[in-house]
Amino acid sequence: MQSSLITFCAALLLSIIHLNAARFRSVPLFPYRVWVSLAAGVSVSYVFLQLLPKLAQSDAVLTANGGSAEVVKYQAFLIALVGLVTFYGIEKALSKAARELNPEKLIAI
Repeated sequence: MQSSLITFCAALLLSIIHLNAARFRSVPLFPYRVWVSLAAGVSVSYVFLQLLPKLAQSDAVLTANGGSAEVVKYQAFLIALVGLVTFYGIEKALSKAARELNPEKLIAI
């Protein structure tokens, strides 16, 4: 229960930083790039420390429920990879569209 609460709080904090990123541009203590880098580092840490071990456990569950070990061995990781690539592709397409619509208001990262 406590682990779930910590995970929820971390996700909530990351969401708040992400949604208010434009307001953090004017904070003199840390430049905008520092906030973006911090949020990205927290995200990557979360994936490696929380999600990947759970994905490894799900492979065992999938194998126990009738899947062959060879077919299921990396199925959960493949699904996660497809999700990551899809998210990255959508994010890049939206960034490109935003730059084309209003290039003078965007800050290069």
